[in-house]
Amino acid sequence: MESELLWAVRLLRGLSAFVEVSIFVALWRADSMRSAIRLSTVPGLMGPVIFVGVMLLGVAGVAGKLSPLRLGALLVGAALILWGTRS
Repeated sequence: MESELLWAVRLLRGLSAFVEVSIFVALWRADSMRSAIRLSTVPGLMGPVIFVGVMLLGVAGVAGKLSPLRLGALLVGAALILWGTRS
């Protein structure tokens, strides 16, 4: 089970990297600042989704190996990161 979760994390991070590189290439072809800003919103919106997905997969992978107190601390830490980076 752990190797499947690890592959899922790799795929999510690979997808994120692919989108980032695609946006980079598209920015070279952008003809205005407005279109560049619109393109830049895609990874900005996708980043938190990838973070939450990777965090959930990671928690699922270590849930049986951690004490309930440490698991709770991990989840609270992830929630604080999301709360601290909200706009």
